Amino acid sequence: MTRLALILLLLLAACSRGAEEAPPARTDGNDQAAMQRSLDELTLSVRLKAAEARIEQLERQVGALEATPAKLENQLLQQRLEQVEARAYALPPSDAASTPPRATAKRGEPTPAASPSPAAGRFNPFGL
Repeated sequence: MTRLALILLLLLAACSRGAEEAPPARTDGNDQAAMQRSLDELTLSVRLKAAEARIEQLERQVGALEATPAKLENQLLQQRLEQVEARAYALPPSDAASTPPRATAKRGEPTPAASPSPAAGRFNPFGL
């Protein structure tokens, strides 16, 4: 029985050999150019899809990092601190320690030291 199956398989294999396809015919230059253009278009479309996917991914990341009120407040505070530090470190150390800050009055307005306080002329029995 196994011999018969083997013989049948050999016959089928021999029959299928004759039914092989003929080798493809040679193509001329126009066909090759058309295939090359098609391949270039396919390559370009694949690259564009990959670039679009990367752009979408980056847009999602940027969306996650967008400014929130707390982040903006922290950034503004950081900038203000840097400005104050820059001003403080810009003064020479001897000037910063020996010179107290001065209050400047606008033209025509009396300075706070020149004007008497309203309670200066009143009697205050409690010392307040």
